[in-house]
Amino acid sequence: MLLLPLLLLLLPPALPLSPLVALTRQSPAADRPLADMLPESVPTVNLPCVHFTMHPLDTLFPPPPGAPAALSSPATLSSLLSSGSFTYTVITSAEAARVLLSHLSASGLSPASLPTSFAAVGPATARALEAGGVAVSFVPPLASARSLAETLPHPGEAGPARVLYPCSELADGALPELLAGREPPFAALRCDTYTTGSVRWPDPLAGDAVTVAAFGSPSAVRGWVENTPLRPPAACIGATTRAECLRQGWGEGECYAPGRPGVEGWGEAVREALEKGGGGGE
Repeated sequence: MLLLPLLLLLLPPALPLSPLVALTRQSPAADRPLADMLPESVPTVNLPCVHFTMHPLDTLFPPPPGAPAALSSPATLSSLLSSGSFTYTVITSAEAARVLLSHLSASGLSPASLPTSFAAVGPATARALEAGGVAVSFVPPLASARSLAETLPHPGEAGPARVLYPCSELADGALPELLAGREPPFAALRCDTYTTGSVRWPDPLAGDAVTVAAFGSPSAVRGWVENTPLRPPAACIGATTRAECLRQGWGEGECYAPGRPGVEGWGEAVREALEKGGGGGE
């Protein structure tokens, strides 16, 4: 009866898993800023968990309540951008920036000619806009919708300042609500210009060797869950994505997110996940 326990004691200890970070955005190009921040010794694998579908360019958006005469009829995003009715156009993701640039290109509008100022949620989104020739006039101190809504400069004019908000149809309503709660307030017109869906992996075992999963959005977390029951340590771009991990079955000690959301902090979260739970310790 003692033979089996003695044999187990003689077995060599299990080797730690070699680190492997899963990059889960829609393409290697989208994941490159994060990959460039990781040590060269840490291998990565692209496991896209989301894909984006842009709505038709001629989609009409209804006028907001109490809109001025210039906004009294449904209009395309390009028409809204060139209407002169919005103090700001607010962009909260790199994908929303790419969709916006597609609308401008298709309509022949020059970004420099638009009578609206652009605000970006963070540096990565600002870079995506600037790469297409859009000048960004405001980036909040923290890369979050709350920080953007709380710090966006108000022009001081009487009545609400108008904000154009092109976004994913899956985006929550927090930003318009926070803007409306400012004093003096902002009135945001939300335009759902694209949607986000999950990607089905061709190989259902593709995530088996992953020691850390890097998630850049709640949608990426949901896409991961639809493909595998595994819950490796999760490195999240911010608190909203971390909260989605917790809802999807990760434990408190298995989710890492930076104090300052954004790509730079995301890289720090990946390194922390590797050191504490993802096979990257010494």
